[in-house]
Amino acid sequence: MPSAAASALVTRFAAPRIDVSLLDAIIGKHLVPKCAMQVKRSSELGPYERRTSNDYQCDCYFENATTGVTPAACKACRTSSDCPSERPACNYGFCEVH
Repeated sequence: MPSAAASALVTRFAAPRIDVSLLDAIIGKHLVPKCAMQVKRSSELGPYERRTSNDYQCDCYFENATTGVTPAACKACRTSSDCPSERPACNYGFCEVH
């Protein structure tokens, strides 16, 4: 069994929506957070598969943070009501699919 401190740390990374400061730290270390991944693997070292789930996404935030450019499909938002129907979720300040 992991210690309470270890459990608290793992829980921060396992949450569907992680705190923006943690997201920035992950990106700052040149890693891709789960919410920005476009592919997945079904098994250890298995073939890549396109992400198809309804997982929380941060693709636009990640692209903007890593390149300094906001992709054309990404719209800035404050709330989900600012987003179009094809990208209805306002995540980290950008309209996302999920």
